[in-house]
Amino acid sequence: MINRTQQEIMQNWGTDNSDTPLVSVRCTTYNHEPYIAQALDGFLMQKTNFPFEVIVHDDASTDKTAEIIREYESRFPKIIKPIYETENQYSKRDGSLARIMAAACKGKYIAFCEGDDYWIDENKLQMQVDFLEMHDDYSTYYSNVEGIDKNGNPLYYVYMIYPFYPSHTIPQSCSLWFGVIGQTATCVTRASVLSKYPNGLLANGDMIISFLAMAKGNVYYSGIPFARHRKVFHGDSWTAKTWGKDMSLWFYKAYMELFEYSRDVLGKSYSNEKSFLSNFIWMKLKECIKKPSINNFLELFEILRLCTFKRKLLYLLIKRKKEQANNIRLRTVIDIYGGGYSLEPYTLRVSCIFRFPFETPVRKIA
Repeated sequence: MINRTQQEIMQNWGTDNSDTPLVSVRCTTYNHEPYIAQALDGFLMQKTNFPFEVIVHDDASTDKTAEIIREYESRFPKIIKPIYETENQYSKRDGSLARIMAAACKGKYIAFCEGDDYWIDENKLQMQVDFLEMHDDYSTYYSNVEGIDKNGNPLYYVYMIYPFYPSHTIPQSCSLWFGVIGQTATCVTRASVLSKYPNGLLANGDMIISFLAMAKGNVYYSGIPFARHRKVFHGDSWTAKTWGKDMSLWFYKAYMELFEYSRDVLGKSYSNEKSFLSNFIWMKLKECIKKPSINNFLELFEILRLCTFKRKLLYLLIKRKKEQANNIRLRTVIDIYGGGYSLEPYTLRVSCIFRFPFETPVRKIA
């Protein structure tokens, strides 16, 4: 447990206004006994001149996660504000978890960090909030992140977008380059950005927050890592459920819903929607060639059934990989679906990349 008192953390807040925090930290946790203390210490080490609260939602953990949270609650009652569930909310998939957290958070700004990730910069919140306070045209502030495994060892990748934007700004008007803007553990956004948070969509929270942020304003992305993101390959984590699996169909459906929601509800359209979605069709085609199976072909046909830009898609795929278009298995797939290899000069190009790992190693972790 961190060696700071509640009074020391709050000493620069001015009057005791912990009931009206400027920032609410949303921390969702489930069976994070080995990690939750590190996450809470990362919140409590923050040095700010404004009040913040930490809403820790324990989703009916079966280990000692709740017990550890109670220890922190007893020492920092004005900062650590837990929610203890007796029934797991995440598994309901009905939006109850998002609604519970939204109702509990009072801040003008919302920061995120799950119980198995943690912050590494004591000035993280102060820097992010200062920037957003001075720039009304920015909705959200992300940063770089360091990847670690379950034991805290570094993983040699980082989610880095900022080299594409020398000004470190992702303008609201730009096309969607990545499936997510950055790792959510680094994110601070305006509470108003989450006012239209949708329930019932297939997409996960990281994807939804990115779309909401882009619809509400410019996004700032710092190259300084503010957090460490843990990849855990067991249990109920997203990584454990998806690692090594072909998720093309799932991603296609999820992003198709998000594009539609962005157009119809948020009022923002993306010029490269078709080329972005075509990446997942291309991924599925390659999977069918690599592993020709009934299930893979059924998933491919399902994606093609959902596709609303078939003529442009056929041209794009054939133009993109002519040598594979000559492969008999790929030709058979296209012929079965509808045939025809029109090479009309559509002005469609692939300009989006889907969240790929860079080969830049993270800095050494002490």
